[in-house]
Amino acid sequence: MVHYYPDKDVLVEIVSQFNKRNETMIGYLRNQYLGLERYATAYCKDHDKYLTTRDGRSTGVNYKFRMALYDAVSSMRKLGTLLNSREVNTLAHFNPLIVDDDSGTSTVHEDFLETYRYYLS
Repeated sequence: MVHYYPDKDVLVEIVSQFNKRNETMIGYLRNQYLGLERYATAYCKDHDKYLTTRDGRSTGVNYKFRMALYDAVSSMRKLGTLLNSREVNTLAHFNPLIVDDDSGTSTVHEDFLETYRYYLS
């Protein structure tokens, strides 16, 4: 896999997001997710990938993030390593489900769990 390094300003934003203090585990994981989301968005933008659908509509960042992960995990061996990682397992077994600030639901976390279980089986 080729390593991707975003430009300096984006890297500062990502590190800043990772280092934000938060007193709750949910807040901490949210900060980690937002940092990863920013990385995925920068990757897609810099590589001109997954920014629009075939009919020209713009895609959401969650789609971009999933596709960047799919590109990174292009083999079953790499997928197995990702599924068995401490970080993914922490998120997969985290309870209560993480609530999305925008919608007030746990849809993103539920989608993650559904995908996790599918690939795990």
